[in-house]
Amino acid sequence: MIFKATAILLWVTQVHAATYSLSSVPSCIRPGDLAVVDWTSSAAVTTKDWVGIYASGRCVTSVGASCPSGSNAYSFVSITGGSNTNTKGVTTVVAPSAPGTYNAFYLPNDLYVIGAVSNEFTVSTSCPPVYALDTVPACVTVGSTLSVPWRAVSPGARSMDWIGIYASGRCTSTTCPSGSDFWERIQTSAPNSATSGTTQLKVPSSALSKTFNAYFLINDLYNIAAVSSSFTVQSSCSPPLIPNLSASTNSIVAGGFLTLSWSNVATTDADDWITFTSSGVPSSSNFMEDSWQYTYGDTIKTGAHPPSTGSVSIKAPATPGTFKAFYCFNGGYNCPSSVTITVTAPKVTCRPSGETASKIKHIITIISENHSFDSYFGRYCQAPFGSNPTCNQGRACCEKASTVSGVTPVLLNDASNGAFDPCHSYDCEICEINGGLMDKFTSGGCPGSNVKNFAMADGSPGSADQYWGWAANYAMSDRFYQSMPGASSQGEMYFARGAFVFLDNSFAPSTSTGLGGTCSSRCKSYNDPTIGDLLQTCNVPFKWYHFGWPSSYDPTDDPFLYYPSLANGPNAKSIFQPFTQLSQDIASGNLPAVSYVKGNYANGGNTEHPGGGAKISSGENLNAGIINQILASPLYKDNTIVFLVPDESGGYRDSRKTPPRSSVDNKPYGPRTPFIAVGNLVNKNYVSHVMTEPASLVRFIESNWFADAQPGQLKTRDAVAGSLNDLFDANLVGFAFP
Repeated sequence: MIFKATAILLWVTQVHAATYSLSSVPSCIRPGDLAVVDWTSSAAVTTKDWVGIYASGRCVTSVGASCPSGSNAYSFVSITGGSNTNTKGVTTVVAPSAPGTYNAFYLPNDLYVIGAVSNEFTVSTSCPPVYALDTVPACVTVGSTLSVPWRAVSPGARSMDWIGIYASGRCTSTTCPSGSDFWERIQTSAPNSATSGTTQLKVPSSALSKTFNAYFLINDLYNIAAVSSSFTVQSSCSPPLIPNLSASTNSIVAGGFLTLSWSNVATTDADDWITFTSSGVPSSSNFMEDSWQYTYGDTIKTGAHPPSTGSVSIKAPATPGTFKAFYCFNGGYNCPSSVTITVTAPKVTCRPSGETASKIKHIITIISENHSFDSYFGRYCQAPFGSNPTCNQGRACCEKASTVSGVTPVLLNDASNGAFDPCHSYDCEICEINGGLMDKFTSGGCPGSNVKNFAMADGSPGSADQYWGWAANYAMSDRFYQSMPGASSQGEMYFARGAFVFLDNSFAPSTSTGLGGTCSSRCKSYNDPTIGDLLQTCNVPFKWYHFGWPSSYDPTDDPFLYYPSLANGPNAKSIFQPFTQLSQDIASGNLPAVSYVKGNYANGGNTEHPGGGAKISSGENLNAGIINQILASPLYKDNTIVFLVPDESGGYRDSRKTPPRSSVDNKPYGPRTPFIAVGNLVNKNYVSHVMTEPASLVRFIESNWFADAQPGQLKTRDAVAGSLNDLFDANLVGFAFP
């Protein structure tokens, strides 16, 4: 893993005759990792002084100003232990679980007046660990020397940091008790440095036949910064097993997913993982942050043991070349087995200009925001819940929402939509889904549990009446699922890639306007191919029409802006367009083959996003304007489909159990969302029961505009996503979409 060195900066200021300073915090921290803050004071401090972490914007970052009550995370200062005194010390704070940008604040005397403020830092699951312990042997012998490799993001380890060895079960997830089984102080002198090294510990005879973990502990105290895999102490140790590693293919397109399989693995290991490298064996210096997985199919450490034989799907590197995939033990860099993989550019067979597989020549996908299927259609559908109707014509062929004991659903209309925004982060939604039971949306102790999450429209004006009309007159799906629980930006990436890219709203595109503008924080770009790149390869015109472009819009709502091949490419000015251009393009006969439309959430907006006064009817009116213009156009009315779909379910309750995790990117599905296809080529008053998702739209585009026998050219979920075929009138469309 590559760490960005951060110089120690000091903010020194005057508050009530005392001056305080905070060291800089690492610029990128994972949720739940320790943020370690050095502080100084010109006068004696008390144990009521504290360090609070607040999301950016919650506090004015000026000394003497005040923060509000309710920090995102905090810890009181300690004036005993380690190198702490009355005027200087080290305080550890567990980083917040919610991704975002934050500052740390020194706040004296259990109050909220700011004494010092740190730099801004990002909390994201994509960050490297601030502290890490690399591989330790699974078995060591009495009297031998145990080597514990460690790493720490700059400014690195401190003089009183130490490695403690504790028998398994003695420590909690955050702290260890006093009295380790054996220990040693961390040394930062050569050959070690402040940011990496190895600590040697003599294994005592008292450890025989026991299982232990090594812990990185801060400032001679007991707060856990990192933990190793477990190991046993024996009188003798057998040689470790060498895994057999193989791949489902030795050649894969850039950014595509392939299956890596293994055998002959010790099931006593924990957090074994598979990773790609471009050269050499895996190490912190060549770690590829988006091309690896634990053997249990995640990038979040759980301590799970691998089966002796198994497999996992992993994303290939984003650029063509020759790479190796390695099997690594115990969450570290002991990686004895590898397989060579060739990564190629995507391959697509282009059709002659203007030709399509079907009579559909144009599609417009309007991406609204944050509503579950039940929130719009739970009262529209009339079949009893759990009846699984097999018919397809009309309201009687989709299930009404289930009830919740003791809870009356809120009437979802313009007023209630604008008044309440449910929690819709990954943490909130995955908890409420509760393994598919769907029973913690209204209560149950989740961060977002709230009776207001159970809200349903009734089809009256301002209560999804236009959506009900489109469903009755065109085609809808009652099995269209959010790609993954979580917030809008995460969901929108699936429309471009058909795969997981980042969690929630963790990042903003590095080129926020796509035309030379820059991003100021949480900036990120990616090189994986998208459906937009494939369309460009075949000279199929596509555009992203954004309300408020280019000066007043949310760049995190446009997934294609994260990809320099499009955002900074030669066609950027033609791809990224203001919303007003869409009407002009339709009127002038210049509608591209593939169009995406995004409204604007700000100031009440027209994306239907709950909260902030936003009205459902505002989004419906945006949709209606586009639909009506298409249906009135002699040029487009008989060859154009308008898709209506939100980017995510928004934290609203949905009744139907979510599917199992994706077999491609290993991510769990989120709740159902509305999905409607409008146009003269679709089945009328039709309800599809085929499981589909945003990647189904990617697959549909591939099937219609490319000449390959099968879609799935990105080798993401597009290769396995359900087909949209049954939404269309086969006699009119003239093609069966695979």
